[in-house]
Amino acid sequence: MRRRYLRSVSRASSILGYVALSLAAAACGRAETEASGPADKGSTPSGDPTDSLRCAGCHPDAYQAWSLSMHAYAGDDAIFLAMNARGQRETRGQLGQFCVRCHAPLAVARGATVDGTNLEQLPAALRGVTCVVCHTATRDENASLVLAEDGVMRGPLADAIANPVHDSAYSPSLDRGQPESAAMCGTCHAVTNGHGLQVERTLDEWRATTYSEPASLRTCGRCHMPESTGVAAAVVGAPPRRVHGHAMPGVDLGSALPAQTRLVQETLDPAISSKLCVIPDVGGAAVRVTLANDRMGHSWPSGATQDRRAWLELVAYAGNVVVYASGVAADDEAVATSANPPLVLLREQLADENGNPTLFMWDARTAQSQLLETAAADPAQSTVTAAVRVSGLVDRVTSRVRVRPIDHDVADALVASGDLSPDATSPLTTLTVGATVLEWTSDRGPACLP
Repeated sequence: MRRRYLRSVSRASSILGYVALSLAAAACGRAETEASGPADKGSTPSGDPTDSLRCAGCHPDAYQAWSLSMHAYAGDDAIFLAMNARGQRETRGQLGQFCVRCHAPLAVARGATVDGTNLEQLPAALRGVTCVVCHTATRDENASLVLAEDGVMRGPLADAIANPVHDSAYSPSLDRGQPESAAMCGTCHAVTNGHGLQVERTLDEWRATTYSEPASLRTCGRCHMPESTGVAAAVVGAPPRRVHGHAMPGVDLGSALPAQTRLVQETLDPAISSKLCVIPDVGGAAVRVTLANDRMGHSWPSGATQDRRAWLELVAYAGNVVVYASGVAADDEAVATSANPPLVLLREQLADENGNPTLFMWDARTAQSQLLETAAADPAQSTVTAAVRVSGLVDRVTSRVRVRPIDHDVADALVASGDLSPDATSPLTTLTVGATVLEWTSDRGPACLP
């Protein structure tokens, strides 16, 4: 989406520029003090307490990684802004804080917005899921996200170094080695709409797996925040520690930055596995493809699955001539209405109160799930197989799984309602799952790949 990308690149450029300036300081505590005087003990980072840019001086690595995350752009995304605007209008304001409380929690907590329709007018510090959001986050008795107002920055360290900028405290909710950390992620990744329908359930998918069991615990952070050795803060005397990536890649893209796309692609490539079997005979070839979610800690795809589309592309050739094709969708074509429909389409189809298909979660009363369940929860539901017979000469067959975080039918509906600019719908990114890219050639004879 052109408008989203332009805005995101501008914001990211300012972020990276600030990081470079911050790194020039000898020590973050001294840099803050010399620049603005001693910080009040117990406050959030000096200067504007809501601005994540203030964190970069002491935490440049974490900040630079966060700047490549979808969290950083959650309140800027053009599709989100358009969808929220339409939802507020169609529900006559009843949607309220439902979306914005997770896309811009600080703006809600500070009373800067009541429904998210004014996010574009708010300072960047109040948009998105910022440092202050996660590191002051707690959960109330309803498992809802609450931002503490005590000036303490929480994290996974029980022995954080005292500093003049803010107080620190250990929180199991920010320790990826503790199950509470998954529950914290679930405050925004397990979502039920106003009609009682669960429209995002990544946390519950994980809870049903062996990854959630104490003996084999692998929380969200174990996969989405990879561990390395480094320093938690760029200060003199900071000891080496286990530190964690803050880019938190999944499948969504919030900017046109190549570094963000690379991180998402690296996460996506091993997500699921595929097997391509081709048995040629005198009349053609029998082709079978099996997809398996045997590596993930949740269903695939996951998250806002009503917007996502993942599908199998299968093509057979005789020489350079295509003799069979399914799932070959043009970059500007919605997969669900493609003239070349896929044999396998993974998504969740929502339905309204009359049982009619709907694209938008505020209308949804029921849902039909066509996802790959994880083998860690239900091996029987973790695979899908498609088979086809191709007639005539076949000397090459290719298969791969394509993914769109959001497809054109969703964007086109928002354009049609006047909530999204037409030039903001191109390009809607199409990604490929690397581990599913397979090619059979006739010199192999009857074979299954890999």
